[in-house]
Order: sequence, then C-alpha cells, then structure tokens
Amino acid sequence: MPNTEDRLGILNTITQQYDEEKMKNKNSKGIPNKKAVIDSSINLPLLAQRTNNFTGADLVVLFRQAGINALHDDINSEKILVKHVEKALFPLTLKVQEREQDYDTLVLKDCYKKFYENHA
Repeated sequence: MPNTEDRLGILNTITQQYDEEKMKNKNSKGIPNKKAVIDSSINLPLLAQRTNNFTGADLVVLFRQAGINALHDDINSEKILVKHVEKALFPLTLKVQEREQDYDTLVLKDCYKKFYENHA
C-alpha cells in the first residue's frame, strides 16, 4: 500500500490531469478537453493523510466520483469542489475498510490453518 507521501504524489499526478491550462487544450482529434478543474481549496496533503490504505486506483476512482458528484450538483459544472470530494470519500472509505477486513480475515484463516496443520 502506498504511504502518505506516495499517496500525495499520486494525488498530484491525478489532479494535474484536471489542470486549467490543459483544459484549454484539445486532444489529438481536435476536441476540447471536458474534464472539470480541481478547486484550489482542496487540500491534497490532508487528503493524502485521510486516505490511509487507498491504492492508486482507489484515488483515481475518488476523483472520478467527485467529478460525477459535481455534475449531479450542476450539469454545467466546471469545478470539482471540496464538497464533491467529501461526498465521494465516505462510501469509498467504507469499501477500502471492507477490503482490508476481508484481507485480514483471509490472513488469519491461513495462519490458523497452518498452525493447526503443524500442531495437530
């Protein structure tokens, strides 16, 4: 799992894709980019701390869902705000916690099985 510093690097990479200057550019087919811009009030170091046990893929999903939340608020929205990230963070955090519990359960079962096999 990425540590806090690694997650911050991942978040910086993800949010660069939403940079305002890049939004003005066109893709290889000449179509303007349509991604929303990340609001400058989003505190990436704090977000990196709050996303313990998140993978890079989880962080990508977080910002995709935040973008969807922005569109739900306003179909013409051009910015992802803190409230959109917060709304996406809670359910994703629950899924990450469930995944970690499932992993811990599997590890414990394997340990008990090995112990039982060696001491039966």
